[in-house]
Amino acid sequence: MTDDPDCEYYPCHFQGHDCTFCFCPFYPCLDSLTGGRYVISRKTGKYVWSCKKCDWIHKKDVAAGISSELEKTSKDDREGLLELRRKFL
Repeated sequence: MTDDPDCEYYPCHFQGHDCTFCFCPFYPCLDSLTGGRYVISRKTGKYVWSCKKCDWIHKKDVAAGISSELEKTSKDDREGLLELRRKFL
């Protein structure tokens, strides 16, 4: 699914955005290579992980590859998920 103007988060998307992972299965990855970073929360004043500048998981080829691989990995297998993320990053 791409560029869904009916999405409540639109227009935060970029042209060609793949919405397969509306919510990232790797959150919080805590890896700045994705474009994510720690920011100070306006609500709490504490540091929280922000994915605002991360777009790699929303690229069509990445989303397709992760989808098929994710089915083979348990959501409780943290090391397996990290390895999968690194493979596509």
